[in-house]
Amino acid sequence: MTSRALDPTPFIEHRQTLVDPDAEIVRDAFARLPKRGTIEVLCRWESRAETLRTLEHMGAFAIYIRPQEGFGQVRITALKGKSGACHETGRSATYTGAALAAMDDDQHLIVGTIRVCEKTGGLYTLPPYHGLLTVTSGDEDMIRRLETDPLPFDCGTFESDADSLARRDLVSTSLSEPFMAVFYPGPFKLLVLRDGTVLRRGRCTRISARLGKDLEKRDGVLLLPPPRMGEAEQPMHYPTAYRELGVGCLPDGIVVAAEVPCPTATDDFDSTLTEQAKNELKTSPREIRRRLSRLIESEELYFILAGSDPSDTMGCCPSIQVGAANRLVEAGVLACYRTPAPRDACTTTIYAFAGEIRICEGQPEFHFSHSVRRQVSAVFALIERGQRRQTALKTGLLMLVGVSLVLAGRRAVLAFGGSGLVFGEAMVRTLGVARGDTRLFLCLFQGHDTCTACDSMGRFCRRTIEAHFAPQTEAGLLVFREVAYDAPDNRAIKRQLGLYTSTVGLVRYVHGKPKEIRLLTREAWTLWTDEEAFVRMLRENIQQMLAQEP
Repeated sequence: MTSRALDPTPFIEHRQTLVDPDAEIVRDAFARLPKRGTIEVLCRWESRAETLRTLEHMGAFAIYIRPQEGFGQVRITALKGKSGACHETGRSATYTGAALAAMDDDQHLIVGTIRVCEKTGGLYTLPPYHGLLTVTSGDEDMIRRLETDPLPFDCGTFESDADSLARRDLVSTSLSEPFMAVFYPGPFKLLVLRDGTVLRRGRCTRISARLGKDLEKRDGVLLLPPPRMGEAEQPMHYPTAYRELGVGCLPDGIVVAAEVPCPTATDDFDSTLTEQAKNELKTSPREIRRRLSRLIESEELYFILAGSDPSDTMGCCPSIQVGAANRLVEAGVLACYRTPAPRDACTTTIYAFAGEIRICEGQPEFHFSHSVRRQVSAVFALIERGQRRQTALKTGLLMLVGVSLVLAGRRAVLAFGGSGLVFGEAMVRTLGVARGDTRLFLCLFQGHDTCTACDSMGRFCRRTIEAHFAPQTEAGLLVFREVAYDAPDNRAIKRQLGLYTSTVGLVRYVHGKPKEIRLLTREAWTLWTDEEAFVRMLRENIQQMLAQEP
């Protein structure tokens, strides 16, 4: 599948060049650029760190540092134009360099192939990323929805991606091996090498010579000239730093080791939770409560979310979890620290319990507040007792659902057994079945009023086919569809399948004729809170139906 490239013309036509500017001049010049453009800064070698930091804080991306005149000067180029909402169009990106992973200026951690939103997928097709990333073009149906009914994209995967990266198998290296003194120019913010070494943009670093050769060839890593070799520092080893500081050690400047606690006003923090705070905890989304429980049980210090508060009309990538976490901040349950970024850019926020974040020289430090954690645990214990009281009622309801599923299953078999002409026509129209099609349709059947469970099912369906069935999807053999069964034209579908709530189904056509339908209602509703189990269940069912003879 070829990529839908973003037009590079505006970035080329709108270019601002500065010579030896201070930080304020860089900020003003970047702000004056139109929506999309390029800024170029020629400065002394010693000034590169301040210039780089200023551009990162202004929201620049694809920043690249070219040493000049024997590393006495540098020419820094950076792009503007990454603001805007993130929408799902089924795109994915693959890092093709020599490192284990790369992290861009929006803190997308690219390990092999990852899902990306339409905006990020377009940015990755620009010249600075050529030869380092390949990008797919996405799903045509999702793309058509961009103008009328765009699908939201979940940006909040940094924590899980960073956790997974820390557990990857690494190449073994030793201090006795030959090393290279190198300089990473970009365009990524950092690379995580195959031995766990973190190579940051704009830094002079010592790395294994065995790994460095491929990085020179495929990622543009530069050897330091002899006069600069003494500036090479010992790099951070990501798995080691992860065990000590968590995933926040990876984005530069978020979480660092604190040698001496900083005295601040938070030393006098009142740790008593108000009734409002407790009520906010009780009504917070399940995922947020799970995150807080993990902080307490595992004695972790913080968690990280990407995206903006849905109440912020200027924000990028509205996130329900960010909104819920911010309400807990307002109620006095949590404290937060946001990384510097323009208001309309994708932001990263780090959350800890109230009183646990202290800012020292512009960076957050973390100190346990055992009193707050005990009070939150007590609230969660009350919630758990209430949930147990509802177990008997839920059991009865599940029995009723089971009976309904049997009836729904009979209706599904009858539908593809020759009866229900109106139903068959409605399915062909809604799914977009063409003459002679041999396809398997993964369907999310849902009504007008959706819920958290419905949204989770849809998200898990998309992730399943993207992660496990990309070749079949690209070949058109497997297609994802959302079916609004309450729509007037789909009443026959609702009636024939006995749909009374959202569910997931697999519908198989062979040579344009209906062959089989498999409703997964019980499985979907049992597993919708467990993504790993849901994806495994769905993958097995899809594999079974794809393997059947026509």
